Amino acid sequence: VVIRLAITGEVAREIDLVPETWTFGEVATGEPFEVTGKVYSFLDTDIELTDLIFTKEELTELSEFEISPFTPTEANDGIRGIARQGFIVTARVKPGLRQGAVSQNLRMQLNRLDESGKVIPNEDGLNEYINAPTKGAIVGPLGMILTSRLSGQEGGGYVYDFGKLNKGDNLIG
Repeated sequence: VVIRLAITGEVAREIDLVPETWTFGEVATGEPFEVTGKVYSFLDTDIELTDLIFTKEELTELSEFEISPFTPTEANDGIRGIARQGFIVTARVKPGLRQGAVSQNLRMQLNRLDESGKVIPNEDGLNEYINAPTKGAIVGPLGMILTSRLSGQEGGGYVYDFGKLNKGDNLIG
């Protein structure tokens, strides 16, 4: 007699981001927007999230951040309902970004807490961080169709590759 045992499930990371990439879609130039995601902690100790920044200073300066703790439940969070803690993280961005693609990381410092809620210093003295990939686009009244010569730049704007120009080439076209 052979007994076959099959186990199915999902392996959770110590820190899980939902969604994996936080997107804000397309936003018109001059309009504010917000990007929101959830952070689930499966660590053995409580944590706090602090010092939120984007990888580009320009985007950080235009942003206000909010962190709202919540208690995960299976009814609302599915498999992540067994997480020790959950946080809804929101970045509200004021107008001011140039037109183009935006691809940044939202970096959050992770502090582990003891039973009394005080930060436990890391043994090596280094801080721990969580990076949430963030994507979207700032669009204007005129759009650009990306080609092999036209590319969107991180943080906004476009670059057109004119190719090699020789001395004496007509620069008006």
